[in-house]
Amino acid sequence: LGVVITITVMLGISKLNPTTAISVILISQLICAALIDAFGLFGAEKIAFNFKNYLGIALMISGIIVFKLANR
Repeated sequence: LGVVITITVMLGISKLNPTTAISVILISQLICAALIDAFGLFGAEKIAFNFKNYLGIALMISGIIVFKLANR
């Protein structure tokens, strides 16, 4: 799995600019962690997903969109 992650990171950075690629990777990791917490996957304790969590993810995604549009 580490090899797959490393290859996809390298391909993402080569296709996108490094800032956008790393931002997308970080947001993807945060969303996966939030889903693991929300559903209690892998034996994790369930943690409720509230409005602030949704708002934070929306702000991060909108930040990437604004950054990408500004750098055209």
